[in-house]
Amino acid sequence: MKATLQLLVLILLGYTSLAYGAGSESAKMSPAMIAFLSFLALFLVSQLLPGVVLLWSMLKELFTPGKMKRSAAVTGKPSRLP
Repeated sequence: MKATLQLLVLILLGYTSLAYGAGSESAKMSPAMIAFLSFLALFLVSQLLPGVVLLWSMLKELFTPGKMKRSAAVTGKPSRLP
């Protein structure tokens, strides 16, 4: 176990120079990466908006005072359709 951990530490220390050696040339984003991130942002926003609307309507119904609707099981009367 100790030998495995020592080997792991040596491997990680060996790769740190590669991680810090990357210059600003690799920091440029390709058009494919920009398109992917744009698609990801569009997906997140398209999922966020309906969730916010649903949460808003749920909180509005929860905190607005008004008449409570009774179901047919509580009142004992069958509901009639118009």
